[in-house]
Amino acid sequence: MAMLMAGAGALPASSPAFWEMTSYQDFIKGKFDAISLSRDGRLSLAPKLDTVFASGQPVIWSIAQAADGTIYAGTGHRGRVYKVTPSGQSSILWTADQPEVFAVAVDSKGVVYAATSPDGKIYRIVDGKAELYFAPGAKYIWSLLAAPDGVLYAGTGDGGKVYRVTAAGKGEEYYSTGQSHVTGLNFDREGRLLAGTEPNGMLFRITAKNKAFVLYGASLPEIRAVSQAPDGSIYAVAMGGAVNRKIQQLNQGTSGAAGAAGTPTFSTSITVTADASAQNTEVKPPEPTPPRPQPPLPPRLTSAASRNRPSTKSIPITRSKRFGPPRKKTSMIFSPPATRSFSRPTQADESIASRPIAALRCFSRPTTVRQRAS
Repeated sequence: MAMLMAGAGALPASSPAFWEMTSYQDFIKGKFDAISLSRDGRLSLAPKLDTVFASGQPVIWSIAQAADGTIYAGTGHRGRVYKVTPSGQSSILWTADQPEVFAVAVDSKGVVYAATSPDGKIYRIVDGKAELYFAPGAKYIWSLLAAPDGVLYAGTGDGGKVYRVTAAGKGEEYYSTGQSHVTGLNFDREGRLLAGTEPNGMLFRITAKNKAFVLYGASLPEIRAVSQAPDGSIYAVAMGGAVNRKIQQLNQGTSGAAGAAGTPTFSTSITVTADASAQNTEVKPPEPTPPRPQPPLPPRLTSAASRNRPSTKSIPITRSKRFGPPRKKTSMIFSPPATRSFSRPTQADESIASRPIAALRCFSRPTTVRQRAS
């Protein structure tokens, strides 16, 4: 016992540590398991989540539920629309010739509408057979909404317009939001149309054709979904950059090859970079690029006049001793002068001496001397 006591006394002393977490920023760094976190930092039990349907596709873009509980899902990147019964059984309802089905809707009669992109067309699907319903001429159709009176509304991009379709091939521009994309549509309690847009995160309330006002402006660029509660409250889901990601995925997929059975497929490129500061990681500089061989210079062209000129020669010249001690030899290059001739003037030519000096210049051109350092 004495030995145990002595050993325990040799252990370093420890004390309890305390920390306090109360804000949203404190809790958001943790991992949540069946716990929900509110914006004001309150923790509560999370709603129970059950898996209803697994499509096996890269993404489910939109869903719509019929009055009997059947769920229809538009997926990418193979342009498939799935039907999920209330019992959980699923099947492919229709496969489009476009890679993306960004929006689906179901009217009061159970008719399914699906919007394809990037060719911007709306199809009406009955008993698994689809027919072209309306083509607004837009590149993207992000949202569809079926009204109780049978009218179909479509939110499009890149022009940010809402179309009102009353029958097959009969539709008109209902409102132009001035935004790039109309990403969410729904009705409020009084039946007025609500439209969420991108990229300025504006929520419009459209009361009539070409008549609307901004109901809300979010701090995020996109309002993706809009819903209204029984008490009249309106809920909007705001996101950041989702439309741009969709367009990038769409552009990547259209450049790929078509998949099996004639359906287009999408390829996603992932770039993985290593951390140079990691341990046991050797970072080598890239191999230097060898210099490219220079092409030989073309032969110098000379004219006939230049070929007839006397060649220059390098003649060493040494100063005479009578001018002082010998100095360092230098090489001078000069062009040999032309041949000179000079004779003593005769008596007959003495009259020439009275002429100006300029008249006596009978010598050839002066010698050109250029010095080159040895």
